[in-house]
Amino acid sequence: MTLSTQTRRPIPDRFLVAFSFAGEQRDLVRTIAEATEQLLGLGTVFYDEWYEGHLAGTSADLKLQDIYRSRSDVVVMCASSAYGSKAWTLAEWDSIRARHMKLRAEGSGASDRLLPLRVADGDVEGLLDNTIWLDARQRTPGYLADLILQRVRKFVAEAGRPRAFLAQTQSDMEDESQPVNRPKLRRFLEQDCQYAVSPTNDLLDLETAEYQPALQTELGRCQAFVQLLSRNPWKPGRYDQLQFTAAGDRKLTQFCFKGDMAVEAVADEKQKGFIASSNAIAGQFEDFKQHLQTKLGTLADAQRTAVRQFQEADRRRRSGKDETASENDQPLVRVAIRAHNANEIWGPVFDFLFLQENVLLDELGPDGSFAGKHPTEPCHGFLILCDEKAQNDEACSPRDALAQCRMIQSQLTDASQVPPVAIVFRVPPDPAWSRLLKSTPKCLHRVLGDNLEDGLREFLQQVRGVRRAVS
Repeated sequence: MTLSTQTRRPIPDRFLVAFSFAGEQRDLVRTIAEATEQLLGLGTVFYDEWYEGHLAGTSADLKLQDIYRSRSDVVVMCASSAYGSKAWTLAEWDSIRARHMKLRAEGSGASDRLLPLRVADGDVEGLLDNTIWLDARQRTPGYLADLILQRVRKFVAEAGRPRAFLAQTQSDMEDESQPVNRPKLRRFLEQDCQYAVSPTNDLLDLETAEYQPALQTELGRCQAFVQLLSRNPWKPGRYDQLQFTAAGDRKLTQFCFKGDMAVEAVADEKQKGFIASSNAIAGQFEDFKQHLQTKLGTLADAQRTAVRQFQEADRRRRSGKDETASENDQPLVRVAIRAHNANEIWGPVFDFLFLQENVLLDELGPDGSFAGKHPTEPCHGFLILCDEKAQNDEACSPRDALAQCRMIQSQLTDASQVPPVAIVFRVPPDPAWSRLLKSTPKCLHRVLGDNLEDGLREFLQQVRGVRRAVS
């Protein structure tokens, strides 16, 4: 079942992140939980509303305590005065505090599994005054999600990384002295492509009866299948062909490399047929690696897009809206922040666009770009948030983002589907537009922070027009 057809999140044996919070801060925490889930994957983040069916019953308190005490790698405790005064959150806090005491005794940074996050004013008994807080009111959801991801990776190094199956090969392909070899490709996938790699153990060491179930389990964790082809089949059993076929049955995207091999010269007829039917890529190994990096990056973006689309559909189901009524879908605006203090400008924009105008916002991560995300998840408008840092610090300039918007717009032949661009500048000081705008995309709106809502309304009108045009 793909994400597009799933109607509920899977329930894992263990969550990577669990959020504990009071209901008064539900809307704020949901935005952070959703941004975190987009980085870590569906079914990795515990936010109580998403698992109400699992929690239902007379033992809900015990199930919650179990999740916070032992079934999550990192617990994000969202502090507020309401958190310290409610029966349910106090029950959660009891289990979290007990776990924290145990972890602190273990040493070696184990207590970092508890991440305190302030979501409102107020104290929580048991949290010391020297606690260093992350204040959610001064950070964007995307920024907080990235910090949470880094914390999780202290304990689960592969958290949030997509996974590829690197097929096992003949022994000649395992020789690192050869120009084309599997260990070199594995390091490339892990270090350059930022993918986790399966299989984690040698499947060929397994008994025959154990091999197929283990292979299916490993393939089920993967988004892609990568294979270096050999002139000779992997004997006994032609395991290279078995792995290729099993990956195809699972509809994994497959990347096979044959290099400069002359297929007609392959002696084994079955191997010749296998290589010919695999749509293998010929040419130089370095070219294949670069092709692989580009395609795997697109796959990873598509997976995050699928999570976002699932979240949107899930919200519609919960609100009782018709899931198939595309005209009611929220427009999507992608946001790049080029500011010293992101929250000073993000907070008012978020309140107006998301809470008041019901617009979906997609904040680019530290390594994200409009050009990189648009092919896999087209948006209906681009928004760039700036302050004086954007005009004084070349590394923070919005010019590259504006050039990407112009490039994306130039590829669209239907004017009604061209996403508009808004650049918001927090004042004071007054912006030096001539330094900010070296490339001027179509439908550009310049908005000053002291006139935010009025300045964004014309932009929103165009965004909604694009949303209707692409429906």
